[in-house]
Amino acid sequence: MSTWSWNCRGLGTPWALQFLKESILQKSPDFIFLSEILCKVKRVEKVKDVIGFEGAFTVETHGHSGGLALLWRNKKDVSVMSYNRNHTYVVIETKGWDKYRLTGFYGEPDRAKRKDTWNLIRQLHSQMNLPWVLIGDMNNIVHQEDKRGGRPYPLWLVNGFQKCLEDCGLHDLELDGYPYTWGTGYGTSNWMEIRLDRALVSNSFMQQFREAKLTNLKITTSDHSPILLEPFTRHTEIRVKRLRFENAWLRDPMCGKIVEETWQLNKVNLLQRKLVLLWRFWRNGEKKSRAVSRIVFIS
Repeated sequence: MSTWSWNCRGLGTPWALQFLKESILQKSPDFIFLSEILCKVKRVEKVKDVIGFEGAFTVETHGHSGGLALLWRNKKDVSVMSYNRNHTYVVIETKGWDKYRLTGFYGEPDRAKRKDTWNLIRQLHSQMNLPWVLIGDMNNIVHQEDKRGGRPYPLWLVNGFQKCLEDCGLHDLELDGYPYTWGTGYGTSNWMEIRLDRALVSNSFMQQFREAKLTNLKITTSDHSPILLEPFTRHTEIRVKRLRFENAWLRDPMCGKIVEETWQLNKVNLLQRKLVLLWRFWRNGEKKSRAVSRIVFIS
């Protein structure tokens, strides 16, 4: 019953598809919500088949921006209730679980239209009494602490969003892991990070899924990190992860530079030890380079 949400900034690239496939193998979500897919229905259907899911619903891109996709593992689990360019709204009914509402959400990026986002949430809130979760890129913060760098977030946007959550009885789930899900200007004086991606849940959802956990998965090929909502705590054995190096990473100029520097810094002959050194070098410099987003771990 887990949900994986990601603003992918384009689903048509090989990087995005490969990252999605690796993430499915590692996290095994039951539902995937993608925003800013920048592609048509045919592409989403192809992705659905590649990852082995049975259901998919697409809100196509208009012009050169936007587009949403919701994919699910078992075809009979989902009933689509409504949608527009900012949301997909479904009811989940899985054997052994009580029904609940899932809304994949993409907040209006234009601040002048942000009130439309809040009014849409209020409208969706009033439609049913089932437990409810909204997940996605809200394009807004709840507290000033959700932002690091740059100017303070406009107070009217913070207060307006808080009022919307209060009116709808929604709780902002705590995010485990790195506290920010979007960033820009790494390594420059304009460096800024914000928590834009989140999960909002109703009281009844919290009662039904008391162990619900939201995690920032951090590694990404977009400027947004994926987030994973698990309705219950997983109890799995710890497995040693191995690093897989992709030659395609070398197409990134910064990536190639880091590889060259790392090889020159160490004269170790064993490839595996060099790859481990490379990964450590990458992690230490991740705030200085977007190349870290190309690293993918697999179990």
